[in-house]
Amino acid sequence: MEYFEIPEMPGKKMFACAPLKAGMMQVATCAVMWTQANGKDAPDRLGKCKQCTVGAGHAGVTDAAFNPIRGSHMCSRCNRTDMRLIGGNICVCCMNRQYEWVKGKNGRGKFPVTHPVLSKRRMTYVVAGMVKTLQRPLTASQDELTIELLRDSDKKVVFGWGKGCSGARQMALL
Repeated sequence: MEYFEIPEMPGKKMFACAPLKAGMMQVATCAVMWTQANGKDAPDRLGKCKQCTVGAGHAGVTDAAFNPIRGSHMCSRCNRTDMRLIGGNICVCCMNRQYEWVKGKNGRGKFPVTHPVLSKRRMTYVVAGMVKTLQRPLTASQDELTIELLRDSDKKVVFGWGKGCSGARQMALL
């Protein structure tokens, strides 16, 4: 990245923003745009700023999550997007199937045989240098917890397997 100043704006660091094809942009403006794009109710016009590592650097954020599902409205159970999420986690369809599974009968009064078994699961992960555990009482798979963590975390998430797993057995997802 090459930084420069223009005579009309002395003391302002500028650079050429390739993703936006905006020509010249101030470093401070880039930082503000990245922060807005990664905040709540981000404007659609800043879509390219959301996953920008240059913008994160200009904003001073070193451990930002850059996975493509972060901040999306993806159901953690069925992976469909752009739907209303109940509890911010699963879509209305999956929640209705969960109600049927808990009751032990579907709309026809029969046991829902095609629905996966829901059980209690937990996942231990590291975010911002802290070990945390996510636990849910009714989940269809471990993937459901993984998607929830990646979708909802603003920071880089690190997963590990087993007790005392070594760095070679850890997986970092951006």
